[in-house]
Amino acid sequence: MDTISEPTIAPKPVKKVKRRKRSAKPKAEKMPAAKMEVNDEFGGLTAADCPYDCNADRCVISGMNVCGHPRKGGLQPAIQRDPEAMVRFNKARKHLAHQAVDKRA
Repeated sequence: MDTISEPTIAPKPVKKVKRRKRSAKPKAEKMPAAKMEVNDEFGGLTAADCPYDCNADRCVISGMNVCGHPRKGGLQPAIQRDPEAMVRFNKARKHLAHQAVDKRA
């Protein structure tokens, strides 16, 4: 009897892929620490923390015992009735926006 053998197919050689070396990213220069001015109205204000001068009896932004932090207490009706508090609230909001931009750069 004749046995017919199936032809064997050799696998094709796999081409090696040359990978590019990663180039080092330029390191960002560290900015010098911000100096707190003596007359800084919102000294210590960050997205998570209230200014240094805030306490339980008086908020620097609202001027009363209601938190006026733009990212915490928010814009409450008590602050909306006081035009001076609204000016401070908007200044604090802009202060936080500038901090976020400075952090990205």
